[in-house]
Amino acid sequence: MGRRSVLAVDDEQAILWVIRETLGPEGYDVDTAKGGQEAIDKIASRFYDLVITDLMMPDRSGMDVIEAAKSAWPETEILVITAYPSIETAIQAMKRGAADYLTKPLEPEEILLQAERILSSREPGVEKPAVGPAAPGRYDGIIGTSAPMQAVFRLVDKVAPVHCTVLIQGESGTGKELVARAIHANSGRRDMLFLPVHCGGLVETLLDSELFGHVKGAFTGAVSEKKGAFELANGGTLFLDEINSISEAMQVKLLRVLQDQSYAKVGDPAPRKANVRVLAAAGADMSERVAVGAFRTDLYYRLNTVTIQLPPLRERTDDIPLLVDHFLGRLSETLGCPVRRLTPQAMERLLCHRWPGNVRELEHVLQRAMILAEGDVIDPSHLPAVIAGDDAPGAPSAFSLEEAEKRHIQSVLHFTQGRRQEAARLLGVDASTLWRKMKKYGLLSIAFLQCS
Repeated sequence: MGRRSVLAVDDEQAILWVIRETLGPEGYDVDTAKGGQEAIDKIASRFYDLVITDLMMPDRSGMDVIEAAKSAWPETEILVITAYPSIETAIQAMKRGAADYLTKPLEPEEILLQAERILSSREPGVEKPAVGPAAPGRYDGIIGTSAPMQAVFRLVDKVAPVHCTVLIQGESGTGKELVARAIHANSGRRDMLFLPVHCGGLVETLLDSELFGHVKGAFTGAVSEKKGAFELANGGTLFLDEINSISEAMQVKLLRVLQDQSYAKVGDPAPRKANVRVLAAAGADMSERVAVGAFRTDLYYRLNTVTIQLPPLRERTDDIPLLVDHFLGRLSETLGCPVRRLTPQAMERLLCHRWPGNVRELEHVLQRAMILAEGDVIDPSHLPAVIAGDDAPGAPSAFSLEEAEKRHIQSVLHFTQGRRQEAARLLGVDASTLWRKMKKYGLLSIAFLQCS
C-alpha cells in the first residue's frame, strides 16, 4: 500500500505545522496550502486521499474547498477544522460531504485518530470496507489480546448494531471514548455525526445550552439562536462523558429525552424530536452514586441498558507488551528518535506497576523514557522513580511463584521480540520447555503479535 496523500489547508502556519508534524512521521504524504484558493488550485491538478481544511479563511472558505474537492475527486475524504462555537457550520460541511470535524485547539492524537479512522484499510479511490476488528489484538484503535479486553470487543460487537443506550464505566485513562467511537463506527449510524460532550467541564447553565440549545434572548448574552448537541447530532451518536457529574436538574431533562425522545431549547418550551443514540461514560461506579442518592435511579436504568466495564491496566497486564510496542513505534516517529526496546528488567518494572493512570499513564511514561534514553535500549534508569524502584506505594508486595514466572517470561519475550530460541537461551531452558510454559500462561499469541 502506498503512502496516503493529505492536503492540509489553513491560513495559520502553526496549524499546518501541527498537521504535517503529526501525520508525516506516521507515513502520510502531507502537502499544505496557506488558503482556500491555493488549495483549490492544487486540488484541480492532483488527487488527495484526504483534505483537512479550516472552514474560516480570508480568501476562499472551507466550504469552497469541499465543493472543489468533491467535484473534481468524489473519492477524496474531507476533514474540517472548526472552533467549538462554530460547530453548526461544521455540521453543514458534513452535509456537503465532509466525513467529520476537528475542534480547535488541535490535538495531535485526535488528528491521527480521525485520519486513520477515515482512511482505514482503504486504497485511493476505493470504498471503505465495513469496520470492525482489523488485526489480532486491535479493534478500531483499541489494543488488547487479554481476556478482559476480548470480552469488551465481543460486547461492542453485540451492542453496536442495536439502537440502545450504553453506559461505559472505567477509570480515567482506560479508553472510554475510544470504546464509544468503536460502537458508533460499527453501528448503522456510522456515516452520521459522533459528537462527544464532556459534561464534567461545564457548569449547569452552560451544559443546558450545549445539550439542548437556546433561542435568542433566552438569557443575558443570548444574542442569537444556538443549536444544541441533540440537534447537531441528529441521526448520529451523542457521547456524554462524565455523566456522573451532572446536576439533579440536568438529570431530569436528560431523562425526558431518553423517555420521550423529545427536548426543549432554553427559553422555548416547545418540544422538539430527538433522533440520537446516547452513549454515556462514567469514571465512578454509577450504582454507588445511585445508592447514596446522588444520581436518579430511573435515569440510571435508562442509561445502562447495557453496561461495558473497562478493566484497568493493572487487571490486563498481558496487554502491556503489545501496548509498549505500539507506543514505542509511534513515539519513535513522532519524536524523531530511533526505535528503542525495553530491557527485561524495565519490562518487569512496567508489569509490576499498578498504573493508576492506566493506558494514558503508560504512554506518558514511555514518552519520557524515549526522550531520556541515549542508545537503542530503555532500562529501569529511564523510568520514573515510582516505577523503576517499585517497591513503590501501591505496588503489589508479592506474587505467586507462577505469576512471577509468567511475568519474567513475558519481559524476556518482549526483549527478544518474540524470538523463542533466543528467549529460551536467556532463560536457561530448552525451546520445548519454553513453549510449554508459554502455552500454560497464554503467551503464545502475544509472542506471535510481537514478532509479526
